[in-house]
Formats: sequence, C-alpha cells, structure tokens
Amino acid sequence: MKLKGNVVEKGKKLAYEGSEKELNYLMRRGVGRMEKSSLILSPMEALYLWEFYGVEMPSHVFKQDFSAYVVYRDLFSKGFKFINKASKESKGQLKTYNRVEVSYEGSARVLHSDGQFVAIEGGEELYHKGWFGQLGIYKKGIGRLYLLDVFEANYLKELSILKGRFKKRGAYFDDYYRIYKEWRDAGFVVKTGFKFGGDFRIYKTGTSPLNMSHSKHILHVFPEKLIMSAENWSRSIRVCHGVRKTYLLAVPTERSRRFSPDFIVSKDNNEMAIKLIKQTDNISGAILHSALSYSIKEGVDMLFAIVDREGSVTYYRAKRVMLEGSDTLYYEVEWLNIK
Repeated sequence: MKLKGNVVEKGKKLAYEGSEKELNYLMRRGVGRMEKSSLILSPMEALYLWEFYGVEMPSHVFKQDFSAYVVYRDLFSKGFKFINKASKESKGQLKTYNRVEVSYEGSARVLHSDGQFVAIEGGEELYHKGWFGQLGIYKKGIGRLYLLDVFEANYLKELSILKGRFKKRGAYFDDYYRIYKEWRDAGFVVKTGFKFGGDFRIYKTGTSPLNMSHSKHILHVFPEKLIMSAENWSRSIRVCHGVRKTYLLAVPTERSRRFSPDFIVSKDNNEMAIKLIKQTDNISGAILHSALSYSIKEGVDMLFAIVDREGSVTYYRAKRVMLEGSDTLYYEVEWLNIK
C-alpha cells in the first residue's frame, strides 16, 4: 500500500498523520499505537516508514542507534510483532542431561607438573576405563608417558586417587574446574574442546579409548569477569555447529545484575527477548548471566542478535537446559535462521 501521509511531531512524540485507511493498515501491521486518535510511532517505526514507504519525517529522527534499527527492520519484515511484555506462559519441561552414578578406582603419583600437564606414574586403568588424560600418543596407542591436564589431576586428587603436588595455572581456574567437576560427577567423560570452539567436549558415560565415539556436545564456560569479543564468541558457536555438535554455555556465577532487553518479539505464539550485540562489542560473563537470568524469570527464550558492519544480523537462540543435580545455569545456544 502506498502511504500519502507524513510523520509529524506531537509534542515530544512522533505521530503518523494520514487517512483512516492508512492508519488501519499500519495498525494491522503492528506499527505504532493509538493515543487520542493519533498513531504514535517510535523513532524506529518512523524510520521504517521513511525507508520503505517514502514517508517524510523530521530530520532528527535519523539520530538513533542504526544497529537496533537494523534488527527491528529485519524482524518486522519477517512478520514479528514487537510487544512490551512477555506473557510468562509455561514453556514445558526443560531438557535435562541425566546423571549416571560412576566410580573410579586406581592409584597414581605425580612425577612432574609444568602448569598445563601433570605427568603421573601408575593409574593406567584410569585411562583405559575412565579416559582420564592421555597415555602415549593420542589415537595411536603407542608410548608410555601418561599426562593429565590440570582439571583431571585436580579431580583425581580430590578423590584421593592421585598423590603428590602440582601446579594449577590458568585464569579463572576455579570457575572452569567447577564446571568440569559437575559433568564428571554426573558420569560424563570430559575432554578439552579446543579444536571445536569451546572449553570442553562432553562424551556419554562409558566412553573410553577402547570404546570411543564422537562427542555430541561442546561446553563453553563463560566466567562472570571474562570478556570476549562478539566476533570470537560468534566464531566459537559457528565452529561448534560446523562439526554438528551441540553448543552448551555455562555461566558459573550466582550474581545477577539488572537487565532490560532491547526488544521483546512474538511470532506464531513464540516469544523471545532480544539482546542486541554489535560486531565491535565485547561480551562479558556478567552480561550473559544477566540476560539469561532475565529469560528464566520472564519465561522466554533469549535471542542474541549480532549486527555486523554490513548490516547483516546473525541470531543465536539460548534455551535453558538442566544438568541433573546442578544449580549452574546451562544453555543450549543454536544459530537461528529466521525467515
């Protein structure tokens, strides 16, 4: 429909002035809200009418966050409605990673530690049955040097299986170890996720060097004070999905800061809160935790919208999942192809 009206100022607000037919058309499309017979617009709605309908508007409307507008434009053109508040309807049962009781036996002692590896003597059954560390060359089955990483060594020391002292290096060691321990305690096999875009890769119970299968999950730990560029975070998720694995996000903190989403949208009875992220932004664990805590409180999925320098938007949807017996906030994050 061609619009012949204009966007005008009504005090400190913007309004569309046009025919009754035009007003009804815009309201059916979800543009603006009626106040005393005037269709009041947000700056983004006004800019949208200028861009796609040729409607004239005050020049100061251009003074806005274009990244936010790009997200609004993209979602609005794909049929999403922008709402003020989520309905908090029940979303059904959360996906749960079930706990399996396991026990580990053996005895080993520390030979030397260099900060990343802990060389040990004895305990080969821990490798063959529980896939702790690496005995010899990975996937070759040759060599006798038995190396643990510091998380594995710390875990076995807590179980009184490993004797001796070793160095524990690395930023946020306690946060990463807490997550490692939770999944090991739940019966999963946990190895490094370095090649696949995360911190750990997760295998089902019983996986061993003699009974090896592909891991299905990559776990990324995001401590509260950790800061990462939006580009690197997006790249991690893409790498994980590229090898057909589930991207799990862990935010090990109990503190939650005040958070307001950039938008709340609805389509086909599905509501999502949106956090806008620019390509040049940095992301912290605190921001992620606050956003995801909001999604739990309001009963909606969180949609991270990353706007690149070409004005393209990449969407990642975070849905909460549970690890049985854990209070940590875990989420499955998936790339969402919105059409």
